[in-house]
Amino acid sequence: MVTNLNVHMTHFAQYLNQVDLIRIPGFTIVNSGLPDDTFNVGLDADFSSADADKKISEITNYFTQKNIPFSWWVSPFDKPDDLPEQLERNGYQNTENNTAMYFDLDAWNGHAPSIPQLEIVRASDEKTLRDFALVLANDEAAFKKYFSWIASILTDDDPIEYYVGYVNGKPVVRGLSCYFAQVAGLHWLSTAPDERRKGYGAAMQQYRLKRAKELGYHIAVLQASSEGYPLYQRLGYKECGTFREFKLKT
Repeated sequence: MVTNLNVHMTHFAQYLNQVDLIRIPGFTIVNSGLPDDTFNVGLDADFSSADADKKISEITNYFTQKNIPFSWWVSPFDKPDDLPEQLERNGYQNTENNTAMYFDLDAWNGHAPSIPQLEIVRASDEKTLRDFALVLANDEAAFKKYFSWIASILTDDDPIEYYVGYVNGKPVVRGLSCYFAQVAGLHWLSTAPDERRKGYGAAMQQYRLKRAKELGYHIAVLQASSEGYPLYQRLGYKECGTFREFKLKT
């Protein structure tokens, strides 16, 4: 699951000239240069407690010197084990916790009820990826720009697929699937705020589960927010850890 999430967060950064991907011993940095921490992250920490202050300062200084907002994601397997405490001692605060969950596709019958008015399509060009971006965006300009970059390089050979659901031509729900490390990672499930509680999120989730099962995957994984957790629990996902987001205190 951790490897799948890392690929989701770093794959396109390898090919986008606008994005810096920095892999050095101890951590990985993704810097889009955009003013939204969705696209600027530190992750994959692997260093000793003795080196924690130094390594944390390296990431902190990198982003603060560029005046770019960022977040630091901590997985269940990041090192040191006390990284959350080390981050807090270095001026960070825990801003979000997502529950790691998995779904047994082999035990699922593959039945995915559809909603007649909801049309789910694979987003693969500038228009559909723009629609994907704007279902829910912290910074609309940053989201539109980032996904215009994705549209310029996306191919069928990439391990990531984007999906957007429309009702009467309006994009109302989105989700992406990352196929890597022998699991299907189902990320970025979002429903437009004024279209919630209509079953669109569940329909998108089951659509992607069916797609993963048809491709031969046995396990699907995700990181559930507190808002999404009840849906995933209802669908039959099981817990297996926690991913934590940290940001510098302001």
